[in-house]
Amino acid sequence: MRPIMNCTALLGFAAILLSSCSTGRPDQVVATIAEAGICDANLTATVQGQADFKACGAYAFTSLGFPTIIGKDGKSWITLGFIATDRSAVVPGTYTITNGTILPLGQGFAVDFVYKEGSSALDHTFLSQNGTLELTVADGGHYKGTFNGTATIMEGEKDARQLSGVFDVRFEESKATGKLK
Repeated sequence: MRPIMNCTALLGFAAILLSSCSTGRPDQVVATIAEAGICDANLTATVQGQADFKACGAYAFTSLGFPTIIGKDGKSWITLGFIATDRSAVVPGTYTITNGTILPLGQGFAVDFVYKEGSSALDHTFLSQNGTLELTVADGGHYKGTFNGTATIMEGEKDARQLSGVFDVRFEESKATGKLK
């Protein structure tokens, strides 16, 4: 159980680091979006109490050795993590979402998600507690499916969000952020 807890902590840390990165000033980002036109969002979600989440350019990659899906909408992020060191272990099916430290009975790996609401600070970061992930496509290079669940705030006053969403992303090896040893 201890390795899973360590991996979850690393995935959470990776999500925090990724969400605190910026590729330009806000006016540059707006200009780039306007220049490119409206895109087809490939990771969308309904988030309790928030505007709908629509990420254009979401993708899958290896984060600290684990397959991960990530999408950004403005300053908000959603990451879905598969606590499996072999990408080929992630196959189509229905999976129970936990907080990443609990391996559901009969499931080969844990699944979690992190929702960062408008900031990279921990008091804006929600970690999944429960839910369901349905993968209709998972072949190591393409992931498509739906998810829903509850996430609670990682720091600060007790708060929770209900999320439900869909994704259709490609794996991008060039975006890997390290491997576990």
